[in-house]
Amino acid sequence: MLPEMNAQEQNAFFLGNMIADMCRDKHYTHFWNDVTYDKLVRRPDLDWFLQKYGDALQEPYVRGYYAHLLLDYNFLDLYWDRHFRFYNAQKQPEVLYDAVTFVEVLELQQMYDRQEFFSKKWYYGDYDRMNAYFANRYNVMFPNLEFNAKEWERIRRITEIDWDYAPEAMERTKAQLSQSVAIAEPGIIPQLQIFVLPELEQLVEVTAKKVAEI
Repeated sequence: MLPEMNAQEQNAFFLGNMIADMCRDKHYTHFWNDVTYDKLVRRPDLDWFLQKYGDALQEPYVRGYYAHLLLDYNFLDLYWDRHFRFYNAQKQPEVLYDAVTFVEVLELQQMYDRQEFFSKKWYYGDYDRMNAYFANRYNVMFPNLEFNAKEWERIRRITEIDWDYAPEAMERTKAQLSQSVAIAEPGIIPQLQIFVLPELEQLVEVTAKKVAEI
């Protein structure tokens, strides 16, 4: 287990946790293997990541990156599997990315058109509604890119990141998240359309515990 992290180590951890999404295409930054890539449920290949970077998991940046992938994996494996079902145009069960047409939310007993479901009104709208709540609840720090040459050498060892694109994408995302946090009232529970907030909180905490035990 890592000792208590200082401010620079925390910055590196949160950068690693955030940087995987700062991309044009998540295929490689999220370690989706070729079998997974054909499916709608695209779980990160954690073994692939660990084969490449497992020897550096004690470094805060690498650990933060792994924490992102592990949370994604658990989110799909534990939450999606419990709450969502996917169907083709004939409303038969379907797993392939290009063939899924409908999404059922089990506890709502509601079927959605796929494009409607993955929209700002429903699924991604809930993301926006939750961002500030989770940032405040878990004291999320928005990272900067102020590292010395030796630290940059360690950061750039994860070669899946496109550093010609990632910094600008990160600044845009930070600005959006910071604005959400600034206007949110601390402690106010967001009203979600799709997600069950207590289950997501439990998922975050279970994942954080696993990361801390590495």
